[in-house]
Amino acid sequence: KATRNGFRASSPTWVQNVWSADLLPFVRPNDQTTFLKNPWTPNIGTVEGTAFLGYSIIVLAGLYLLLRVLKKLRVSMEENLMLLLSISFFLLMLGPALHYKNGFQFNIFGMPFIFPLPYLLLHKIPFVGETQEPGRMFPFFILPLSILVAFMLKRINSFLISLPAWLRGALLAGYFLILIIEYLPLPFPTTDLSSKPVFDIIRSDPENKAVLVLPLGF
Repeated sequence: KATRNGFRASSPTWVQNVWSADLLPFVRPNDQTTFLKNPWTPNIGTVEGTAFLGYSIIVLAGLYLLLRVLKKLRVSMEENLMLLLSISFFLLMLGPALHYKNGFQFNIFGMPFIFPLPYLLLHKIPFVGETQEPGRMFPFFILPLSILVAFMLKRINSFLISLPAWLRGALLAGYFLILIIEYLPLPFPTTDLSSKPVFDIIRSDPENKAVLVLPLGF
């Protein structure tokens, strides 16, 4: 009904291109990191620019993909689904064009070149194509990827079955400790949501008025 009445996706491709994920943040921590050095956050900022997978995830996911390519794994339908979701949302996060170090135009043989991506097709789908910040799809990418890594951890645990149970448990605990080191920001960033004096003035006003709060802080 909305489309028949003239509703169209209102987010133009150039806006989606601005808020697309850069390739570099996938392998470089953002500026909220505590334990890892050499952070890099793209121009769009920490929230939309957060795409760091963690080196422990990258290593196991890379090993999983390598073994799949070499056909060394017997995989289930669940794994195939998780792999499909991981690849799909990774490509969608990248937006309409490939970005690297805040740039999407690359000089090839002296000519500017743009690498178009599947998101250009998604943009044409009503409602779905209106998504403004492709980079915010990161949770939908990291969740299935984490499940694939869990499958890989299970295989590694089975491979080390000859080791004592306490040693395998210690190795697994060590892996999760590395995850914590990679992800945990200290001190944990918070937002001050305490009441401002202006709201006390408004509350004590006896007149019946409407208040419009405009988010002009940014």
